[in-house]
Amino acid sequence: MVGVFFAWFAMSYGAPLWLAIMIAVIAGALIGFLTERMMVTPLMKRGDSAFGPILGTMAVGMIAEGQSVITRVFSGCRSTTFWALNHGKWDDPY
Repeated sequence: MVGVFFAWFAMSYGAPLWLAIMIAVIAGALIGFLTERMMVTPLMKRGDSAFGPILGTMAVGMIAEGQSVITRVFSGCRSTTFWALNHGKWDDPY
């Protein structure tokens, strides 16, 4: 989800599709690496439960999802904005 947000952001500023995909891959890898280093590894070192890292990554996902909803609401964009970036070449799935 984070990668798609970065791709959408890059394409909304005129980046070509191949560059937006590269930005999405790099951003997704960076967010995944940071999540693993800052949340999963410390929770696994504590050794309390095997469910700690699972719940931690679920919490990060929920926070990211909530942030994307807040961003869409305050920026006034609709959920179909990404499809409009391709100038109507794709059918709108909604």
